[in-house]
Amino acid sequence: MKVGIFTKVGKDFENGANQQALFVGQALVGQEVYYFSNEEKGKDVLSFSNPKLLEMDVVLCISLIPLELFARLKQVGIKIIWYECGHVPRVYQEDIVFGKHGYV
Repeated sequence: MKVGIFTKVGKDFENGANQQALFVGQALVGQEVYYFSNEEKGKDVLSFSNPKLLEMDVVLCISLIPLELFARLKQVGIKIIWYECGHVPRVYQEDIVFGKHGYV
């Protein structure tokens, strides 16, 4: 099975979201695992616009991604799993209090 994992571009241990993506990918022994983000990072992390994304059987969303991308994945029949690892409530909190991210 081909599994895409959405993450943020950065160093693996820069923050918890990147760590979770790495650990989940390592736990999927025997699966073809690809990492995707809003920008390419060498051969390790592909961009959301990379055609390889549309070849995935399932996608794990560990970081927040554009809603348009959800629609595109759903349209081609890719299964989507939303995996929250604790950072989303903090992002919403910052958005409510400071109007910082534009999600709420």
